[in-house]
Amino acid sequence: MMDKMKIGATIVLLIAAVVLAYFLLSGPGEFNPGTEVNQETFTHILQEANEVNILMDIRNVDDSNDRWAILQCGVDFAGSSGLAGKKIRYLSMDDTGCVAEDGKYDLNYCMNTINNGVTLYVQKGNETTFHSKAMVVGVQHDYIIGLCNIAKVG
Repeated sequence: MMDKMKIGATIVLLIAAVVLAYFLLSGPGEFNPGTEVNQETFTHILQEANEVNILMDIRNVDDSNDRWAILQCGVDFAGSSGLAGKKIRYLSMDDTGCVAEDGKYDLNYCMNTINNGVTLYVQKGNETTFHSKAMVVGVQHDYIIGLCNIAKVG
């Protein structure tokens, strides 16, 4: 009887260790921008939102000019007249973690934050796409200051 209890306890501990290792070793969640929509639909979604995330993703971006462009685009969005009156969360991600206004966090913090709201997601690239939860903006080293802007509509 005692041997069965020891075996049972050992199995429970092994399962707990495997589950804990999975959560510790698995990377951050992925960003889900939602279904693709047209620009007009996203504009309406953004106008209706009370809270907006501005995320600058410089993970795996080696070129300093590309990194500058991504960060500058986020700064330009922050000054947009179309975001006036909204609660804005500023976030950036690099290869070491996530930075928010109130400190440094792990990447999961950023992913959880942006997956729960409307996000302006700035990354290295050359196209912009519109989704039900985000506008994914691609910028590169040739970015022109002020181009990332949400103008007041109506």
